[in-house]
Amino acid sequence: MHTSFILTLANDAYGLITYKAEVTGFKRDSLDRGMYDVTCKLMDYIERVQRRDNFKIKVSIPITACFEDVDYAAEIKDISASGVKIDTEALSEEGRVFDFMFEQESIPMHISAEILRCSLKENGLHEYGCRFILMTEEKEASIRRFVFRRQITQAANSQGFRRIGSQGQEHQEHQEDADPDHL
Repeated sequence: MHTSFILTLANDAYGLITYKAEVTGFKRDSLDRGMYDVTCKLMDYIERVQRRDNFKIKVSIPITACFEDVDYAAEIKDISASGVKIDTEALSEEGRVFDFMFEQESIPMHISAEILRCSLKENGLHEYGCRFILMTEEKEASIRRFVFRRQITQAANSQGFRRIGSQGQEHQEHQEDADPDHL
């Protein structure tokens, strides 16, 4: 039996934290067939995905942004509970406020953002780093859930997660016929 493994913990407050862990105890739970009690200790800290108060994720989400009563096509490039980075053809400047609609769980949210940073990209689009303004607690919580779910999905689709996950599945298949008291 493999006694060490990679453990990734996740929650809204800390994001994804990965440790190397070691199994210290293993017993079959007598209440439900196929369930095991496993105790482990954390050996080495490996990484924390985000070190920010508001975790951000890279995305590619098309939106329509309204700059001074004119609608422009835009794309969200990254998002957190406190702000967003967008690319658009719209010409604006630091300190300006614009509005856009963001859909979370099929519920449209109308959001206002203030431009904090501006840059012109090589492809001619303007990149704006923005902070959300006039946010309700509900909107902020909804965006936090969106970011957290995307973090989990991105981690689950990573090559390292699949490799370890497939080892676990292969190991589980070999252990089904084994006596758990001898592991």
